[in-house]
Amino acid sequence: MMYSKLAFRNIRRSLRDYIIYFVTLTLTAALMYSFLALGFSPDILAMTENMSMLTSGILMLSVLVALLSSFVVGYAIRFMLGQRKKEFAAYELMGM
Repeated sequence: MMYSKLAFRNIRRSLRDYIIYFVTLTLTAALMYSFLALGFSPDILAMTENMSMLTSGILMLSVLVALLSSFVVGYAIRFMLGQRKKEFAAYELMGM
């Protein structure tokens, strides 16, 4: 009974962290998709046929958005693993 209470309490306590984690991942994926969809849109590509500088600018910004997105996702994963590591350490101390 004590283990189930502890597990339920830890789930309830970390629910806010999980919500923030999933919202962050969702927004990052949506930002990445919308930026790439805009950059490779047929209308934008037709408009930039004569403007090679704009095409290279869109490409560089795509790489920058990808790097920033990977940093944000990596940070979120490290944060969540750090939180879980503390929880697992408490379980291990209790002999679970």
